[in-house]
Amino acid sequence: MTGRIVVVAALMFSTQAWVQPSLAQDGGEAAARRDLIEAAQKASQAGNHAEALVLARRAGQIKMTPSLRMFLAEEELSSRLFADALGSSKLCLTEAAADVSLAARDVIEERCTKVRDQANNKVARVVVQVSPANAQVTLSGKELHRALWGTPFPVNPGKVQVEASAPSYQRFRQERNAAEGETLTVEVKLELEPCDEKSERVGERCVPKAPLQCKDGLVLQGDACVAPAPKAPQPTEPAERRGTSWGPWVTVATGAAVAITGGAFMIRASTHASSVKTQCATAEGCAQAWFDSERSSVDQERAFGIGGLVGGGLITAGGALWYALSRPNASGTAVRVHVNPWAKALVVEGAF
Repeated sequence: MTGRIVVVAALMFSTQAWVQPSLAQDGGEAAARRDLIEAAQKASQAGNHAEALVLARRAGQIKMTPSLRMFLAEEELSSRLFADALGSSKLCLTEAAADVSLAARDVIEERCTKVRDQANNKVARVVVQVSPANAQVTLSGKELHRALWGTPFPVNPGKVQVEASAPSYQRFRQERNAAEGETLTVEVKLELEPCDEKSERVGERCVPKAPLQCKDGLVLQGDACVAPAPKAPQPTEPAERRGTSWGPWVTVATGAAVAITGGAFMIRASTHASSVKTQCATAEGCAQAWFDSERSSVDQERAFGIGGLVGGGLITAGGALWYALSRPNASGTAVRVHVNPWAKALVVEGAF
């Protein structure tokens, strides 16, 4: 109890030493800080260390002194915040040694040393081994600097959460329970993110795959080169859809014209013969030489007529046969013509 009174007295003395020069600048702020410290002392004496910590930390935001740091370290130790108490006690010793005008230095250093030793025995530690080197690591929500990787880092006993991430890697998360005085080792080894089916890995990155080049006449089907499928025969369109060739029609028209011309010659020959016959049947008669000449003309006209009729008919028939042979049947197959030597016949097959 006596030691606690001495500590409180030292704390108040340091506080008053700071308040006096500060009153000229902001008397309200200094008074508020003093009230926070007194309220923190009362909460501590009542056993409410959590409230005492809140009040003392608020006072420290206004002005921190070695005596106030000592008070924080003792309250953190009483609250089982051993990592916080260890850090505060070490800062207390550093700040006390640096303040040459500090009152009750021996008491403050003694108390901070005691807190440091107790917290050092109770604190848990975590050693984080990390791969890859460009990862970002957090320990219980706070970033863990790279310089602290692989070294024991003090933490409060209880649940400890380690998280890590890096570009192109899957996130890492692990939760462990650290007991008082225990040293845990957490192996953080990030796994590369899987590439999708359209990408391939180059180093640590996923890049689009180069298009597959097929050789030897093969074609790309999916992700493999396969032989091309045989082409289906193109269906023959009906002649009506394709349009009939002009050849048969021209041939038929030519044959018809020749036949008509032959008919005209036949009519002329008949008329000419009737005219000669009529003239020679008169009383005067006709000379034999003239008759022979006219009859020869009639024979020539009749020969031209017969030739025209026969030739025109053959030409017309040929054009019709041409049309029939070039026109496909209902199934799309054209008429086929061939000679059967055994039957000594011209065979025409197909639909007409």
